[in-house]
Amino acid sequence: MDIRARKILSASVAFILTLVSMWTCAFNVGHLVDSPQQQITAISSTGSGYQGAGSDENMPPEPSDEAMTNQPAYQPVENHPDDQHMEGQIVVVPTPDPIPLGIPGDLPLITSNIRLSPVEVFLNGSISALRLLEIEGEYFARLRDTALVMTQTDRRFSVNFVESYGTGILSIVTGESYVIVGPEFSEMPRGGIGELSPDIILVDSIEWNPNAYKIENTYYFHLAELGDRLGFSVWAGDRRVYIETN
Repeated sequence: MDIRARKILSASVAFILTLVSMWTCAFNVGHLVDSPQQQITAISSTGSGYQGAGSDENMPPEPSDEAMTNQPAYQPVENHPDDQHMEGQIVVVPTPDPIPLGIPGDLPLITSNIRLSPVEVFLNGSISALRLLEIEGEYFARLRDTALVMTQTDRRFSVNFVESYGTGILSIVTGESYVIVGPEFSEMPRGGIGELSPDIILVDSIEWNPNAYKIENTYYFHLAELGDRLGFSVWAGDRRVYIETN
């Protein structure tokens, strides 16, 4: 075989090998593309429960138009004793309604169970500057402070103290305007010793024996008892005390 024939034969063989190589690559690519789906189909056919991500059986049914229409925009969560510990829940803690304060029974003649109360006081719906003491767990107000805040109401009253022959007389007169004498709304005690009134207390010239403590020579009256005698009501709730004169 001459040189020219050999060159033609070599070129033919090289061309055939190139075609075989290209066909092999095309077959492998097609096999790799189909392989994952074939594997998923094979696994599904075994009944193992696994469904491919693209399987329609794994998708939840779409809600109907009627169900979407009847679905409320907001569903309140029913209160439960353990709601405070349930994350992601809407918890509505109801505010307790104010309750009327009653008149206490017998209180000790002398007590040191005294503290400044943290409650806010409201007079006829508006916040008041009146501060309270808690004595033996009961709300007490400084008499002169109370008289001053009542000046703009129809339950105003005056306060007058005189001493005669060694006996103190505290006189309260309803309907009269209070006259400021100076110690009103001074700093409140945060403790100390209280003594039930050793003095005579008069309301409209009639003797009265209320729960009234004298602390540092200043009178503090049980607020609800004072209201019962002078014609205003006292309520308490949610760390607030409400005074109503209407």
